[in-house]
Amino acid sequence: MTILIIIYLTCSSICLFIGFSILLNNSRQKFNRWFFIVCMNLSFWALMLSFMTAAKDAETVALYRRLTTFSWSTVFSGILYVTIFLVKKENFFKKIWSYILVFSPAVLSTYLYYSQPLKPENFVKTGFGWIIEYPETRGILRDYFFNFYYVIFTAIIILLFINWGKNTEFEREKKQSKIIVYSIIVAFILGTITDVILPNLGFVNIPELSIITNLIVVLSIWYAVIKYSFMSLNIENIVVDVFKIMNEGLIILDSKKIIVDINQGALELLGYEENEIKGKNIEIIFSNKQETDKIETLNSYEIDLLSKNYTNIPVLLSSSILDDGWGGDMGRLIIFQNHCEIRKMQNKLKEAYNGLEKRVNQRTIELKEVNAQLENEIQGRIQKEEEIKKLAFNDQLTGLANRKCFADQVNERIFESSKHKKTFSILLIDLDSFKMINDTIGYEQGEKLLIKVSERLKGILRSNDIIARATGDQFLILIEDYNCNEDIEKKCEYIINKIKEPYQFNNSEIYITASIGASIYPHHGIEAEKLLNNADIAMYKAKEKGKGRFVFFDSLMKKNLDEVMNLTNDLYRALEFNELEVYYQPQINIKSSKIVGLEALLRWNHPKLGIVSPNIFIPIAEKTGLIVSIGEWVLNTACRQVKQWQEAGVCNLSIAVNLSVNQIQSNKIVEQVSKILAETELNPEDLELEITENVLMKDTNFVVDTLKELKQLDIRIAIDDFGTEYSSLNYLKQLPLDRIKIAKCFVDGIDKNINDEAIISAIILLGKKLKLNVIAEGIEEERQQIFLKAQMCDEIQGFYYYKPMPAMEIEKILKKSNN
Repeated sequence: MTILIIIYLTCSSICLFIGFSILLNNSRQKFNRWFFIVCMNLSFWALMLSFMTAAKDAETVALYRRLTTFSWSTVFSGILYVTIFLVKKENFFKKIWSYILVFSPAVLSTYLYYSQPLKPENFVKTGFGWIIEYPETRGILRDYFFNFYYVIFTAIIILLFINWGKNTEFEREKKQSKIIVYSIIVAFILGTITDVILPNLGFVNIPELSIITNLIVVLSIWYAVIKYSFMSLNIENIVVDVFKIMNEGLIILDSKKIIVDINQGALELLGYEENEIKGKNIEIIFSNKQETDKIETLNSYEIDLLSKNYTNIPVLLSSSILDDGWGGDMGRLIIFQNHCEIRKMQNKLKEAYNGLEKRVNQRTIELKEVNAQLENEIQGRIQKEEEIKKLAFNDQLTGLANRKCFADQVNERIFESSKHKKTFSILLIDLDSFKMINDTIGYEQGEKLLIKVSERLKGILRSNDIIARATGDQFLILIEDYNCNEDIEKKCEYIINKIKEPYQFNNSEIYITASIGASIYPHHGIEAEKLLNNADIAMYKAKEKGKGRFVFFDSLMKKNLDEVMNLTNDLYRALEFNELEVYYQPQINIKSSKIVGLEALLRWNHPKLGIVSPNIFIPIAEKTGLIVSIGEWVLNTACRQVKQWQEAGVCNLSIAVNLSVNQIQSNKIVEQVSKILAETELNPEDLELEITENVLMKDTNFVVDTLKELKQLDIRIAIDDFGTEYSSLNYLKQLPLDRIKIAKCFVDGIDKNINDEAIISAIILLGKKLKLNVIAEGIEEERQQIFLKAQMCDEIQGFYYYKPMPAMEIEKILKKSNN
């Protein structure tokens, strides 16, 4: 049964494939469209048979059998209709009665067998699937009509194909006829045996195989069409569609010289309508009937054609054979053109040639004049190009070479120096704090200052030295022919001193300093960009050392710069990958030696470098702006941890957290602190924020106002590293401070430097007078603790008591301290 289902599904798939392959080959042909419909009909029939075979009960089988009525009762009308087109008898369908004659048996058959279908009891399940036990009678019409319809239509189809093969002139059509006739006869015999003879002999267990016999017929027609290139002689099947829109006349003849198609150009030339000439013999357009024989010569020749109104039209005519690819002559393709039009065109061409010759002579004179103009334009363009080149390689403000021009000249010096084993130095000069000067004196005066600096530099250089303006306030100098590095050092000092000299602006003087970075070829690079970059690195190192000085590049600078760059890149992902950790250092009451508070300190557990010192990565975080997000994370983490310890009864201490300049200037610090206190539910009085004195160096009023807003949240504020940066007694009375923190640099001087001891005593006394708590950090030795206790310092912290520790370790200490 499974095999039978597979056979039916295979038949359905084959019919689908054949139908679509024929339709997609040429959907415009009526034959192809109807053949597609027949294939879809058979595909549906086979599909329903597979469903019938797979059905579980007789009721379902009866339903599918009833649906197949639409296929098997109409298939022979469909095949007959396709056959009539295939054998070129389509004129049969000019009358409406012909359609009734072909399709009425199918309609009647569908009505008879769908309106009174077989009942479930007529189906019996066997090892081959479901078979039909026909009732003894369903009426004479239903018992015999389909067999009569099947036999008559099959016979008509066979006779049509036999007649077609016998009368056709083409070998390919004879072969098509034989293939199809033989296949229909075989299918008819097989169908008769399986559906009539064997059941009458008692073989009732045979499944329905008529779909296979019908598939044989369809396959044979499909094979004949594909194998022998079935073609009707019409414009759709010949690759001449493009000629339909030609102005020239085009006529297609069949093998009997009957006009089967004609284009618009021919109709207009001959004066006919398409229906007046199509289907007529070609003789109709020849005045002399014998001249039609010239068509067979396949040459181009001049001849007179006869129009509809019997006037002779001289034309140039040519013809070619339409071959079916199997040696058969399908007809002729005739193309012709009005000879009068050709002559007119020849005359026009001659006139055009004469006119063209005059215009060429005239144009030659004009071109000479244009050439003279072009010469003047070329000279003008050369001048423009020189100006553009000057713009591209020169600084517009100072008239010096620009950076690109300087780099090109450096490359030239490298080429020469490499041949003669010479050396030279690149100096990058950067004017210190030029932006501040520009903001002070104005942009226009700033440009004048740059011009004065460039003139001063040109005045102190030798003729073979090269100078350029790199960027806004940077200049480049190439110095060669020097004996040793000391010569370069002297040159740099001389340049710095000359730049320091005052610049006169009206009745005032302006002073400016410069920092210089120097690189030497070939020690610091053998390429221009490398030398320039290394000079740039050295210049920034000079600025770090205090500005107004010069520095030679060395490889350590590049290494340090690379390390900083790598750390910067790693720091961007440190927070995301949980590499940052908060350590806690206890703060001790100096009288009772008990822990009274904690300070949160940030540590970075680098995956490759291990613990990175805060002194290294905190400045990087501040430069990149990462300190804002990192600082917020530290504050959140510390507050949450202390709150957990308080709730767990581990401690009841306050926590001190450092704030950076960037955090305070972010305009969001008050909102962040307020939000974190609300989320962690930490008592504001248990939070202390530490700021350093350098915070006050940038927009003091804004900082003071921000700290006052923070103070309104009931938190405490401390000043860290007091006395090391911007110590001013004025800001002490403005800031809402609760505590002063003595810097470690002063604590280190106890018992070593009386000045440090005096400063510590003064800070403690000042704190007492201002009613501020005083704490000292960095206590590492007992003598420091004794001195601070004698000076009545309130609290201390440092390695003498506890080092900074992770949360788990400090928790153990806090629990032990409580016990």
